[in-house]
Amino acid sequence: MKNIVQYINLLITIMNSNLDISVLNHYSCQKKTEEIFDNLQDYIELVNKLQYHTQYNSSYYLWVNHLSQQQCRFGYPKKIVKDTCLCDNNNGYFKLIIARNDSYINSYDWLQF
Repeated sequence: MKNIVQYINLLITIMNSNLDISVLNHYSCQKKTEEIFDNLQDYIELVNKLQYHTQYNSSYYLWVNHLSQQQCRFGYPKKIVKDTCLCDNNNGYFKLIIARNDSYINSYDWLQF
């Protein structure tokens, strides 16, 4: 299990490298090469713009549950999780729970960023 978790952590992340950055109005991927001075900062801007769960259209992301309460159909905000784990759900299946430090970041493959 430890090896599986380590491998998953190499591929997928839900960590926000800068929780204090605000979501940009422009797409940082529209920058010209000569406008990129700091690769880490560019990476952080991309994650916060492209992988951040936003709530622009409430008719799309909200639904009413069986208790007549509105909630996000994608399950946001998500629970903060310290460590990635494969958890046994006692039904013969395992559930993958990936570490996250931001309730609104989508999972992404950090190698592709």
